[in-house]
Amino acid sequence: MAWDFQIVQVTAAGTFGTVCVAFDWTSRRFYALKVLKDRFKHNRKVLTRTHDEATMLAKIEHPNILKVYEMLEVDERPVVVMEWVQGCSLQDLVDCHPEGIDGRVSLELIRQSARALHAAYSAPSGATGAPMHIIHRDIKPSNILLSLQGGVKVVDFGIARGDFEGKRSETVSMVLGARAYMAPERLDGAPDGPRLDVYALGLVFYELLKGDRIKLSMRPNVHARQMADALAALEIRGLSPAGEKALRDLLGHMTTYDRHKRPDAVQVEQRALQILNHEGGLPDMERFANDHVRPIFEANSLIDPRATQDYEELAFLDAMGPTRPGGDPAIDAKLRRFLATPGWAARVEELWTLLLLNPSWTAEPFIEWLDKRKAQWWQFWQQNTATVPQKIALLRILACRFDDDVRRRVMRFKADPNPRVRKLAEQLLTAEEVTGF
Repeated sequence: MAWDFQIVQVTAAGTFGTVCVAFDWTSRRFYALKVLKDRFKHNRKVLTRTHDEATMLAKIEHPNILKVYEMLEVDERPVVVMEWVQGCSLQDLVDCHPEGIDGRVSLELIRQSARALHAAYSAPSGATGAPMHIIHRDIKPSNILLSLQGGVKVVDFGIARGDFEGKRSETVSMVLGARAYMAPERLDGAPDGPRLDVYALGLVFYELLKGDRIKLSMRPNVHARQMADALAALEIRGLSPAGEKALRDLLGHMTTYDRHKRPDAVQVEQRALQILNHEGGLPDMERFANDHVRPIFEANSLIDPRATQDYEELAFLDAMGPTRPGGDPAIDAKLRRFLATPGWAARVEELWTLLLLNPSWTAEPFIEWLDKRKAQWWQFWQQNTATVPQKIALLRILACRFDDDVRRRVMRFKADPNPRVRKLAEQLLTAEEVTGF
């Protein structure tokens, strides 16, 4: 398949790669791209691990594991083409909930994550269908996503271990991953096994409930005492006393020092489901996501990628195809129809949703909307024909696609009679951050 990407959002940057959202003009779809940083494009170990990650994930079809479609090589750099998850990471959720997250919701997040771990470990490969025995080895809150629909996706298998056809890198047991979530056996030099992912998931579980990490000693007796004290002091919301006890028992077993005493991923899933069924069934995750994930997604989704410090690592992808005047014409057409609706400012949340779910939008429809009133500009604004909410919505939208053309139009808002509108205009023109919607 021929790809023709346009970068529309930068979502994350790590040591080895940058993740972005791109619109493909060939398929007319959005994808997430994981792009190896330029300085590693001749690093054999990094290249083989990138290849192996793409190869193993392309063999897995599971709703709780991020789908990989293809790995390309562009300008000598691997580009992994993946599904785009509209949502946020569990790290984002923890950061926004220092008081911790509801017990039922936390159980469901862990249940879905455990399903992903089991699916990866048991996924078949090759003609024989032998399981790939994939061990993630880097489970942490930032590598688990929650979508706007309430679905969990485990991501970033970059240092995973597995057995599958097409594998290039050698299996090593060296210490890799985030140290704060490492199982004790990883530091003891024991062979990697699937229960090390369960241990890491247990620490994620605790962090969801507490709103903060737990630091545990690697001395067995001290480790056990610290975990017991932490479990006893843990405040769990939304569960009955029996449910709280069952949750503490599960969490304690997941994080026990001795890996042989931990449950496997299937047992974690089953026990979490039993607790939830006892507590009235699965929580409404779509509603939770709408209340708690959507605001985070909105806050991260409207920045012009060219204005980010990581865009330089991605600019070569924009150069793959012909120069284009803007984003998806179909999206801009929707915006024009929306702006032609009388009283559109009363439906501004609907407008933001349209922008967020279609990140290839451009400022052009909004510029056109202003130009239609250019002849009577001063009369239009100074007579307050436009409402204050309409002006504020327009300024916040233009802030996300700020260029010289937008700057010229924003200048006129400095004379607006409303102080909030004037302040927003001044913030934009002095390159200050505009916060909130």
